[in-house]
Amino acid sequence: PNPKGYTTQYNKVWLIYYKELQAYREKHGDCLVPYRGHGKLGRWVSRQRTLYHRQKSGCQSSMSKERERKLNGIGFDWAPLKSKASNEKINAEETPAVSTPTALDSEREVTPNPKGYT
Repeated sequence: PNPKGYTTQYNKVWLIYYKELQAYREKHGDCLVPYRGHGKLGRWVSRQRTLYHRQKSGCQSSMSKERERKLNGIGFDWAPLKSKASNEKINAEETPAVSTPTALDSEREVTPNPKGYT
């Protein structure tokens, strides 16, 4: 296959994931797609961040200015671990639900560390 054909196919695939990301944003209000749990979209989002940071550090990258502009246009977060929105979302997902004791709890043998992990 010629390089131009490969580039055209790669652009089509990129646009498919970009549209999936737009749909995710419509539903969730952000572009903070978890790496797992959303098919290949989470891995694609992670890859876009990697390519962006490579480009910004002067390394070879397929992140074009056009792709960067498109992602910025939908509020893409290039550094989610440093982002306030990301931290709020992570904290909300990690906050455990409050459970109430049941009759079974008193009958169940409780092992605080069943596999010996510390």
